[in-house]
Amino acid sequence: MDKTSGEYHFTQLDTVIFGAGKVEALGRELSRRGASRALIVTGKTLGRSKLLDKVKVGAGPTLAGVFAGAAQHVPSKTVAELVAEARRVEADAMISFGGGSPIDTVKNAAMILMGGRGGSRTIDFDAAGTEAAGGREILHVAIPTTLSAGEFTPAGGVTDESTKV
Repeated sequence: MDKTSGEYHFTQLDTVIFGAGKVEALGRELSRRGASRALIVTGKTLGRSKLLDKVKVGAGPTLAGVFAGAAQHVPSKTVAELVAEARRVEADAMISFGGGSPIDTVKNAAMILMGGRGGSRTIDFDAAGTEAAGGREILHVAIPTTLSAGEFTPAGGVTDESTKV
């Protein structure tokens, strides 16, 4: 029997900013990280809320748009729609605003934008530590509104609508 072995490198978690009113620090954080075209990613409910206005104001002049199509269980169709929107607005940063669904939607879209394979059921551990060929780095800033803890992990789930897996 072969022993499983390997090495996994977590992505860098640079900063955790928390507390009431801290969304106002969003613009400074985006600027500090070199972002100039940020796309807010959220679901329909928060996308219609007054709270979204605070996030938009917090993003300041880096705000390139809002994608309010994140959905429960992260359908792969939604990830593809986000990839298209991020390319359209030339986003170099995505701000997930909500729970695990927007957070994982951003993670999966960023993987594709950075040159990874969308919808893959396997992980290429050899390529994981290198920059993806032809890809570009995408900054992900998470503003969680629930206790999913998805903002602290580099992996994210996605649902294949055809197989329901």
